[in-house]
This record gives sequence, structure tokens and C-alpha cells, in this order.
Amino acid sequence: MSELVIGNTELAATKQDLVAALVQRTLVASSKLGGLFTDVSQYAVKGAKSISFPYRSQRFAVQKRASGQAGSTQELVYANDQLELNENYYISWIIENFDNLQSVIDAETDSISDAAAAHGEQFDKDAFKKLIDGAAAGNNVTFSSAITKENITEMIQKLDEQNVPEDMRSLIIRPAGKKQIMDIGDFVNANKLGSDRIVSRGQIGELYGIPVVMSNLWPSGYATTRALMAHKEALFYGFQSGPQVGEAPALEYGVGSKRFAMDQLLGFKTMQSGKFVSKLVG
Repeated sequence: MSELVIGNTELAATKQDLVAALVQRTLVASSKLGGLFTDVSQYAVKGAKSISFPYRSQRFAVQKRASGQAGSTQELVYANDQLELNENYYISWIIENFDNLQSVIDAETDSISDAAAAHGEQFDKDAFKKLIDGAAAGNNVTFSSAITKENITEMIQKLDEQNVPEDMRSLIIRPAGKKQIMDIGDFVNANKLGSDRIVSRGQIGELYGIPVVMSNLWPSGYATTRALMAHKEALFYGFQSGPQVGEAPALEYGVGSKRFAMDQLLGFKTMQSGKFVSKLVG
């Protein structure tokens, strides 16, 4: 009587699901900006080089109708915008079988997890660049020697003047500005916000009701930008393909050695002509 064996063929799909779950968890945990801005991945379609997505370009306006007169009808106007899928993230590495056997670390899991973390960090660096480069110059606030209460209230005013909704704003700072922000009397530490509040990854607290997020992934070459205040709709991003992991034999490094690769395809777009972002620069 032949025996049925559950082997690599039967477990391949399960293994890939587990790897995908690990990658997704690690990538999300490594990115602080992903949850602060708008994901339009649901509009990505196979075969497209860009994502076309709708956004509201005109809102309702209140009328003052005189007694006995009919009010005029209005419409919500939607337009389509496009986000180019032109960021191809890729990492490749090889694990030698004998080295893996002699290691107390699960090299495969550890290397996949680290590659996913690197993808998440690169996402934040690119998001920063898009926000900083695309911000409207008229929203800039001048930095002198430290981040002050006046700096923050002026950034708030800049967004208010652009009719940016007051909810879903975030203040993003560099490590150098953390103490300066925490020294402002109106700052509320994250551990004092209450159990009913949702705290974003990297959030250190709130200032004037705005979540404050600290990131050490500020891209090189942008040192003069000390802080950003932005609305969730300031930046849209989308994935045509989420992170994928593949493996193949690397026999040139010995039997059982493997070559791995992780890649994904995505894109970013600064929205609202950069008016939903205020930069503290100097």
C-alpha cells in the first residue's frame, strides 16, 4: 500500500503565504509614513503603467435662499488624476547551504525580514522626497535655531489659509527636533493620550491636537527641511505589485544554496499642488 506524503509540492503555497505575511508585517512595521497618507492601490490594474484614480475637485457651497424663491441645484465634481508606477524596489542575496546549517539563526527568515524592513524604510525616504520637493513654496515657514511654538502655529495657519481640513493632519519631525517639540508647553506625550486614542507608528505625542511623528529616515540632501506638517491627502501612493519573494537554486555555491530576490512596483504623487504641506526650512 502506497503512502501519501505531504511534501514540498503540497506545502509550497502555504510556505509562500507565510512568507508573504511575514514580509507584509515587517514592511508595515518599518514604515512610519504609510499610514499617514493615502493608498490608492485598489485602482491599480494589470498591464497599466500608472494608476488612474478619482478625487473630488469641487465641493458644495451653501446658498442663502430668500423666502418663496427656489434654490439652485449644485453638483459634486470629481476628476481623475494619475500616479506613475515608476519605483521598482529590488533586493537580491544568496545563502550558502553549509553556512546556513552551521548558523544558530534561521538565515532565510531573518534575511527576508531584513529585506522587507529595507523596503519599508526606502518607502519612507521616497515619500519624504516627494513631500518636500512637491510642497508649495508659499507654505514655507522659516526656521532659526530651534523649533518653536510660533513655528508650529504658523505652519497650522499656512494650511488653514489653503482650506486644508483640520483633521488628518500630521507633524513629522527629525530626531534633532524631538526635544525641542517636547519642550513646548502644549505638547502631550503619547503615553498620556488615553487608551481610546489610536496612536500611529512613530507617534511621540500630540501638539494642538495634531499627531507628532518622529522619523530618522529623513533623506540625505534635505537637511534644511526641519519639519513637515501635512494632510493625509497631501501624498497619494499605490502599489501595482506588493512585495514578492522568489528563490532559486544557487548551485555554484554548493548543493542546497539558494538565491533570493524581493521586489515590488509602486509610485507616489504629491496632490493639491503641494498646498496640503507646510515645510519648516532654514
